[in-house]
Amino acid sequence: MAAEGHLDCMFDCGLHFSSLESLYLHIELHHREDNTISGFAVQEGAASPPAQSHQGNSGYTPLGSLGQQTYTSNAHSTVQSHQTVTFFDDVQMEGEHLNQDQTAGEVNEDFVLCSEKDCGELIFVADLNDHLDLHEAQKGSLDDDTSSVPQSDDPSSSSSSSPYPNDAQISSRHDHSSTGRKIKSRSAKDEEIRSHIGRKFLLMFGTDRRGRDRVPSNKAPICTQRLGKAELGPHAFEDRMPSWMYRKLKEGPKITRTRRITRNGGLITHESVEGQTNGVLPILRQLVELDPAVYIAYLCHPYVTQIGKRTWESGFCGFHNTQMVISYIQNSKHPAHTLFPGFIPGILDIQDWIETAWSEGINEHAKEEFGGLRGTRKWIGTLEVDTLFQYLGIPHQIHQFHDTVEVNNQYADQNLLDWVEEYFKDAAMDPKQKVHCTLKPPIYFQRPGHSLTIVGMERMRNGTRNLLVFDPMYQVPTSMLQLIERGRVKELNTKLLRFYRRSQLRLHSYADFEATTLEGELPEYPAWDIGQKRISSSHRIL
Repeated sequence: MAAEGHLDCMFDCGLHFSSLESLYLHIELHHREDNTISGFAVQEGAASPPAQSHQGNSGYTPLGSLGQQTYTSNAHSTVQSHQTVTFFDDVQMEGEHLNQDQTAGEVNEDFVLCSEKDCGELIFVADLNDHLDLHEAQKGSLDDDTSSVPQSDDPSSSSSSSPYPNDAQISSRHDHSSTGRKIKSRSAKDEEIRSHIGRKFLLMFGTDRRGRDRVPSNKAPICTQRLGKAELGPHAFEDRMPSWMYRKLKEGPKITRTRRITRNGGLITHESVEGQTNGVLPILRQLVELDPAVYIAYLCHPYVTQIGKRTWESGFCGFHNTQMVISYIQNSKHPAHTLFPGFIPGILDIQDWIETAWSEGINEHAKEEFGGLRGTRKWIGTLEVDTLFQYLGIPHQIHQFHDTVEVNNQYADQNLLDWVEEYFKDAAMDPKQKVHCTLKPPIYFQRPGHSLTIVGMERMRNGTRNLLVFDPMYQVPTSMLQLIERGRVKELNTKLLRFYRRSQLRLHSYADFEATTLEGELPEYPAWDIGQKRISSSHRIL
């Protein structure tokens, strides 16, 4: 029998554990029948080297305002297509083993394995509650009786008239966990426990820590140190991902083809790709329209494909968000769409492009910081997206948001939301509409420890604001797939809306953010007016 507050190993090895996560990891590491290490288990045991910011040649011009800094890239490239570079063959991959500096039994205490079935993500401990909340919002179908019942933590159901979260609201969101783990609450008054981005783009290029402009240097940073797990994730020191995962990425997702009879008697073939979902934004528009708590809302171009992780994937959020931005480029016929004929580029393709860009001198110091990216599960962030877009010649801007409490009593979340609202408001076409359907590109959004794709925002009647996002850490909810199939939304589904919302209350836990936006003229095709285009789903993620 287990001691009080402890769990016994079910294999009778005599060990006790204080949580389900640690027990599960123990079983993965020591009791697998095939004597291999699961791809979901943390393998790194080496201590994380300290992160260090560097300054170098950027070619950027500062355009920022209070609480926000912006950098513009107008780099052009002659790259028209790409070829995937195979850096090791399957024979080499079969000989995979742990590095000598990795100890299989050691687990980084900053991360915890999600206990949700088919998730497998290693989550920062401080983010576990929110992560599990979103899993709960993800569950269910249209037949659920509770789908239209307001949730207590939904910002749209709050009776408070203040647009800013108070201390009670902040602490109330961190008093539970389905795994029994108590998570320390984070308050804006305690700066030490608000999460920061460990590797800030604008501390490397253009400004110092006091916000002053730097003189661009023609030389790369002289001294570069390896980044650690705080910046690159739990697999920061691996030389390569598990061979089975590499092969799955190389093979690509499952493609399902279905033949359908049209109204005029013709036959069409519909292709659906595992992990990709088109048509989400028109449904999201209808859901927001039906919510009486929403005062005004904005949505980006409707042709953005929502991409969620496959059940065996873990840690590729930065790549999937990049893919979602590229889906907009492809489907809206952005000037750069000729760079991506046919398929949405895969994770291995994006890794290859970034490595090639480094070798050509674009943000080349990052290669030493990573110790190599190709074939690994290391996280990418704003700097790597900038590297990719520079290499491909896609004009873009980088924006950073931080606290300006001493200047105007605003926190980073307020500065971010102010900017996002202006970003979409500039493209609003009909001031009488409750939901403004724009043709703006989606936004690559980086917050501490995770990245998402911003596809819109809401201002609620109580004064609070929400981002509307596609989060690649989760699969598309079944209820959303059902609504896409039906085409029309008949009643409000607050549970489904909660899955796509990121409230100011949640954002308040973070002390800074970064965003990447595409530059250039908006597409002329009136996608929202004509109706959702039947976008082919044949784009293959390799």
